[in-house]
Amino acid sequence: MMLGKYSEALHDAREATRLDHTFVKGYIRVAKCNTALGDATAALSVLREAGEVGGGSQGGVREETARAMSLIKCQEEIEKAYGKEDYRTAIFHLDRALDLAVGCRAMKIRKAEYLVMLQRYAEAQEMVNEILQFDNSNVDAIYVRGLCLYYQDNPEAAFNHFTHVLRLAPDHTKAKDSYKKAKALKQKKEEGNEAFRRGRHAEALALYSEALSIDPRNTNTNAKLYFNRATVNSKLSRLESATEDCTAAINLDDGYLKAYLRRAKCYQQLERHEDAVRDYEKVLRLDKNQEHKRLLQEAKVQLKRSKRKDYYKILGVTKTASDDEIKKSYKKMALIHHPDRHSSASEKDKNDHEVKFKEIGEAYAVLTDTKKRAMYDRGHDFNDPDGGFGHEGHTNLTPISCHAPLHTLSRSSPTLCTPCHAPPQPSAHPVTLLPNPLHTLSRSSPTLCTPCHAPQPLHTLSTLLPNPLHTLSRSSPTLCTPCHAPPQPSAHPVTLHSNPLHTLSRSSPTLCTPCHAPPQPSAHPVTLHSNPLHTLSRSSPTLCTPCHAPPQPSAHPVTLLPNPLHTLSVALWCSRGRAVASGRSSSTPDPEALTTVINSGK
Repeated sequence: MMLGKYSEALHDAREATRLDHTFVKGYIRVAKCNTALGDATAALSVLREAGEVGGGSQGGVREETARAMSLIKCQEEIEKAYGKEDYRTAIFHLDRALDLAVGCRAMKIRKAEYLVMLQRYAEAQEMVNEILQFDNSNVDAIYVRGLCLYYQDNPEAAFNHFTHVLRLAPDHTKAKDSYKKAKALKQKKEEGNEAFRRGRHAEALALYSEALSIDPRNTNTNAKLYFNRATVNSKLSRLESATEDCTAAINLDDGYLKAYLRRAKCYQQLERHEDAVRDYEKVLRLDKNQEHKRLLQEAKVQLKRSKRKDYYKILGVTKTASDDEIKKSYKKMALIHHPDRHSSASEKDKNDHEVKFKEIGEAYAVLTDTKKRAMYDRGHDFNDPDGGFGHEGHTNLTPISCHAPLHTLSRSSPTLCTPCHAPPQPSAHPVTLLPNPLHTLSRSSPTLCTPCHAPQPLHTLSTLLPNPLHTLSRSSPTLCTPCHAPPQPSAHPVTLHSNPLHTLSRSSPTLCTPCHAPPQPSAHPVTLHSNPLHTLSRSSPTLCTPCHAPPQPSAHPVTLLPNPLHTLSVALWCSRGRAVASGRSSSTPDPEALTTVINSGK
């Protein structure tokens, strides 16, 4: 017994009691050996016999009886916990039982089997290997070691152990069941892999699902099956199902790197960028390399892009919309949400429409500018004060050439740039375009806004006037130009002149240009010159441009000039003191009558 050889000790103690039926110590020794070997029932039987021989007065008999009763109670608790599949509780009572049955290999093997169920494979293998060192033909120990290999996704080694057990004990029920499950699981997995390689994704999906139902306890193999099924679902564009399978694989194996990568990619396709960033951060913690750093950086960029305003959605157009489509949609949306149309609405509705109107103007300003639209499509956020994403830097400061609308050549110095009067270098003028089309950068201060001269893109939007001859003053955005009065549509009753060569003066909106007289349609009866290259001079409405002579059709044989900046204009002529349109009269103009008309100033 001191050497742990309880079976030999039991044989010797029984031989001693056979030789001397009254040897009470021999009976107690037999009971101790039975208890150490886990046979509490045999120990109690021997102790009852020892009590009859010794009269029940010896303390050793009572002590061993209590130990045997405790062992029986532990065994009962083990069976209850095993029936509930509560392996932790079962192991707890097994430890208490092994304190009494120190030489019971069956209990040690049983504990190792329960450790396998709790995925504590290393501890289980250590226990059964210790037993096999003394008894290499112990079928239960061989079975448990094969079970460890099976759950560690080593099916070939597991098959060898199970077949070895069945050769030694053909009726070993647990080995038979485990062998069948391992074989079926391996077969279904290989069939699913083959179907996937051949592109039969629906068939592969069904096979992987069948494999997952074979043995829910095989977490390592099932994690791979869930990942494989997630890959198939991704190929079938079932992204939600793919993310669920990846999550199931990760729950079974928290360090499954491929599952995190697959799920992060699916999250990006589903535009769940925050979840994708979390997964890539986990990937980088599991395996730090440059590729995983790059993936995390790209995911963060996509997350930042997803939070910017969708200008295409605001204007209700596609990303491939043409400029005409964008302008048409802008006019429609601006008309709907213009603040003046909702002046009688509630404050909440007013604010909502005002915000929407500002967003529409902002979207229009970006999408109708070729450079800004290209920057936006690349992911630039014009509302980000830091500008750009990572390596893109501060791209909201746009270097523009002097041919851009904010910088023009000076009239006095046509080779110099306005406002800076320097040679036109594209990189010399980094400026920020404002999204509000009513506000532009000041020419004198290219970094400030006109009319408010502030660097903020959000300004009070003014009301456009229905009269095309009146516009808002840049210096006073709430006043009308030319009259500098509040922009009331009814404040400027203006009649367009019937003569297309005469228009209202901006400085005197009620007078006619060039004659500065009230715009009466009958005040200026004129006839178009038969020569289409001549027109009346605005400064001298009765003379012909360019020759400033009375408009005689035959007086101006002209030649078209090759210089496109010089053209001849249309002229008017008068016949017999009354207005006659060109082509409407075949009479020849009377020079004397014409001179009379000219001198009279009509």
